Amino acid sequence: MSFWFLIGLGIALVLGAIVVIIRNKKHTGCEYDERQIAARRVAYKAGFITFVVCNLAVFGYEVIQETSLVLFAPGVVSLIIVLLSLLVFVEIAIFSDAYFTRTRPLSKSWCVIGVLLTVLYSIQAFRQTDMWYKVLNGSVAVFLIAVMCGIIIKMLISRNADKTEDDE
Repeated sequence: MSFWFLIGLGIALVLGAIVVIIRNKKHTGCEYDERQIAARRVAYKAGFITFVVCNLAVFGYEVIQETSLVLFAPGVVSLIIVLLSLLVFVEIAIFSDAYFTRTRPLSKSWCVIGVLLTVLYSIQAFRQTDMWYKVLNGSVAVFLIAVMCGIIIKMLISRNADKTEDDE
């Protein structure tokens, strides 16, 4: 690991801790209805099933081929599986209204943070010379792009649904 990577990781952890502390001071508690809790349960199950199926597929490949599956660098397959499982969870949760509803929409500050992180990871993916860091940053950038696209699509669907309800 490079010195600058460790510095960036340290700064990210400190900023994350600051955001959590500020959020806990402002946040009095979430109140989700039964439908949202059930939707999150479905999203958790789908994410877990995706994780298990992907790991079983990698295991089956390794047993049949009698060699380990290494893409670009060791650990990349595990990273991709985790990000894919998390993406399945997030997208199902978003599209089933488990988190973002009409009464509690996604704030613009979180959208700006998501866009900035996507740009940051994309730039880092192109700048890196070491393949492991290039794949790591590229995978996270693709994950963030997919999440942001899902949020945008959900916002457009909700906006269209609101327009049709107003017309009736």
